[in-house]
Order: sequence, then structure tokens, then C-alpha cells
Amino acid sequence: MTATQITLLVLLVVLLIAVAIGLGWAARRRSLRRRFGPEYDRTVHEQDGRMSAERELVNREKRHKELELRDIKPEDRERYITRWRAVQAQFVDDPPAAVEAGDDLVTQLVGDRGYPTRDYDEQLSLLSVEHARTLGNYRDAHDIYLKSERGEATTEDLRQALVHYRALFADILGVQPADGRPERSRTATDVDEARRGGGLL
Repeated sequence: MTATQITLLVLLVVLLIAVAIGLGWAARRRSLRRRFGPEYDRTVHEQDGRMSAERELVNREKRHKELELRDIKPEDRERYITRWRAVQAQFVDDPPAAVEAGDDLVTQLVGDRGYPTRDYDEQLSLLSVEHARTLGNYRDAHDIYLKSERGEATTEDLRQALVHYRALFADILGVQPADGRPERSRTATDVDEARRGGGLL
């Protein structure tokens, strides 16, 4: 084999390796985009670049595998649904307290499922592995909750917070949320419906 042939062979091998690596990266990127959905784009925006973001997402997957996640038992699921309906009913008379109760209930559910609850950012990063498509709702709800604590949230903000909490709550609990929303007015019909639990779940 001549020197030219050896050189061409080496170049061909290097090219094939480069193509294989490129295909591997593309496959990983597609997998991460599929799994993380909007969270993928958010992480790319927050990180220095796409490669750094993808390393962060892969790291989240590794940390997520270390969790001891637990299924919610049917009887506990029903208990959570009942408590969520009580939160909705509370919204009629005291929207800020209902949002606080909603935040507490979602946090408890997340903890019962096996996710950490002490560090909000760590909680978000680990939830993103299985619940990325509803995580934006949780962020928005939590932001409104903090706004409410400062006395800056309107009733409509608070109503929207409960709608956001509902999305993650239902996703983690594995139930389909109903179309109803926390009531805007206090008519007798609205109050009765809220107390019966109609709406959020």
C-alpha cells in the first residue's frame, strides 16, 4: 500500500468517525428535545451554549435516576383530589389563601412522589425530566404566589396561579384536569359549584 493510499485511508477513517460522532450528537439532541420540550429551549437560553445546556440536561437525567420515586396510591390520589377541590372552594372567599394552599399542596404532592422540596431550583431541574411540559405552569404559579406574598397580585393573577398549579398537579397525579376554572364571581351558583368541587379536577 502506497503512502498516498494510507493517507487516504486514514482520512476516510477520521471522516467516518466524525460522521458517527455527529450522528450521535444529533440523535442525543433529538432525544433531549423530545424529552424536555420547552425546557430544552429554556435551558439553551440560560446556558452559555447548546452543548453546555445539553450537558446540564443529561446531568438532570442522571440525578433523576438516583431519586426513589414513588407511585401515588389510588386512595391517596382521591385524597389529593378532594383537597384540591377544597382549595378551589377556598378561592371564592379568600383568593390569596387559596393560592398559598395550592402551593403547599403541590409541594406536598411533589414530596410524596419522592422529589426534593427544600431547594426550589433543584426541585424544578429534577421535575423537568418527567414533567417538562407543565413545568412552565409551575414557575408562573410560583412567581404569582411570591407576588401575592408581597401584596402585588390581582384577583385575576391569583386565579391564573391556581390554573397553573392545576396543570402540574394533574400531571404529577396522573389525572386529566377538567375545563373549569376558579370562579371570578361570588354568585350562589358559583359558590355551590366550588364547594361541590366542580372544575379543577
